[in-house]
Amino acid sequence: MFNEFFRYDLKSRLQQPMVYVFFLVCFVLMLSEGLSDGVTIIGGVNANTALNSHYAIAMKVTFMSILGIFMTVAFTNAAALRDFESGYHQILFATPIRKGGYIFGRMASSVLLSLIPGLGLLLGILVASLFVEADEVQPFSAYAYAFTFFVLALPNVLLATAIFFPLALKTQKPTSAFAAAMFLLVGYLIATTLLANLENEYLAFILDPFGISMISLETKYWTPDDLDTLALPITSKLLINRLVWIGVAVLFFFVTYRSFSFSLKAGKKKKKMESKSPSMSIVFKPFKVLPSVVTAYDFSSQWKQFGTQFKLELSVLFRSPAFLILILFATINTLGSVYNGDVWFGTGNLPVSYVMTDAIKGSLYLFIIIIIGFYSGQLVLAERKVMLDEMLDDSPQAN
Repeated sequence: MFNEFFRYDLKSRLQQPMVYVFFLVCFVLMLSEGLSDGVTIIGGVNANTALNSHYAIAMKVTFMSILGIFMTVAFTNAAALRDFESGYHQILFATPIRKGGYIFGRMASSVLLSLIPGLGLLLGILVASLFVEADEVQPFSAYAYAFTFFVLALPNVLLATAIFFPLALKTQKPTSAFAAAMFLLVGYLIATTLLANLENEYLAFILDPFGISMISLETKYWTPDDLDTLALPITSKLLINRLVWIGVAVLFFFVTYRSFSFSLKAGKKKKKMESKSPSMSIVFKPFKVLPSVVTAYDFSSQWKQFGTQFKLELSVLFRSPAFLILILFATINTLGSVYNGDVWFGTGNLPVSYVMTDAIKGSLYLFIIIIIGFYSGQLVLAERKVMLDEMLDDSPQAN
């Protein structure tokens, strides 16, 4: 049963352009960053560090895992919700399939698909290292690429999939996996904030689900020559960070897996509306004179349509659970940044305006980009999801 679900889901997803678009985007990003000095994607790697050093490869790929979790959300939502969106789940769940084969087969295909963009990152770095000056690169090291893929990228994908997939499957809502991705992102942002204080470094590398803080701490006192030539060691900090977050993923998956069932809940029966006066009959009185109706497509009517549409979309946005979760995470992250904004490597500074402004700006900027990107897609596809797009296009409402 596992093989059937795994192969079918993998084959169907490979026939769609999404996985190839993600691979191409990651490949072009790393290739452009390596070949052009004007393109800077990874802020944690110094421009003078060798392009293909072990440190540079690990930092670039691990940092891009932040973008990768949203790609993983797309893959896991597609695998977990495809049966519910097509309405086929009622037929599928009535067949004698095993829960383990169904869930693990879909999850395994999501993991494999989520790793493909990571291969694009590594391939982009490898190709870029072939076209730069000899003094800007180090000799090819297969260990550096293998270490980054199996020790850093693979656990991050397993962590994300083990949380996103069962959550989307249980709630049957794509926003649930998106909210979980924001939880991981907030963990990384909090860890970044804690790194500013020397007393919180141990807590910082544990709270970082991607391992970026762990790499920063391990290479904190490395010289530029060390960053170019040394390989990242497998230390106790690395093992603790990986084990903690894999444990979180396994625990979360186990709880969700146990609670999932193929049995469908019966919907609530609506009470039939009864008239207070059953004997009273409804009498329709025809108009003596029909009201005159004038159709108008002028600027005034378009403005009223704009106001109505604006109020409707805004009310839906404010009532969206994903939006409220985003606001909550953004508030928590901003409070943490402001609280530690006047402390830098154990040195206290006065909380003057520019310090607090930088702390707030740095903590909110990423959330603003995420809100704009996520809800732009939601608004564009809102009518198409409920199959009202053709009716709306036929209406006299102006673009």
